[in-house]
Amino acid sequence: MTEQEQALISLAEHEEAIGGLYQDFADSFPEHAAFWSGCAHEEFRHAAIIRSMQDLAAKGTVRLTGRFNARAIQTSLAYIGQQTTLARSKQMQARQAFAIALSIESSLLENRYFEMFGAESPEFQEMQRTILEETVKHRRMVQAALEKVEDQPR
Repeated sequence: MTEQEQALISLAEHEEAIGGLYQDFADSFPEHAAFWSGCAHEEFRHAAIIRSMQDLAAKGTVRLTGRFNARAIQTSLAYIGQQTTLARSKQMQARQAFAIALSIESSLLENRYFEMFGAESPEFQEMQRTILEETVKHRRMVQAALEKVEDQPR
């Protein structure tokens, strides 16, 4: 397996973890279940897109740009795991869930995970663009929801 393929596997697992966390938020906050389930669905779709990118990487058409940081991905996965445990414990408030999601989505954009790879393939570039645009959209949606949400007594 190439380094590019391994990096893509890590990113797909990361998107799946985010999707799992968002689904736990949907389960924990029925009043926001549609919002969180929609976000979870899109994160799982991102993981599927990234897994499709692996096929292109296996053909040698994808290169790492030098921005890949496996340790950062592992640190983020550990954080998401901690937040998942907290969400499942039902000890989290809705506002906290939105703040966590905002932090995750902002981190994806600030760390420019989408610039880790380069490819001449228009198909690959379109997949990258789709994930980036949807992540920007997620951050905006989460930010807007955070500004409106009020915590409910548990």
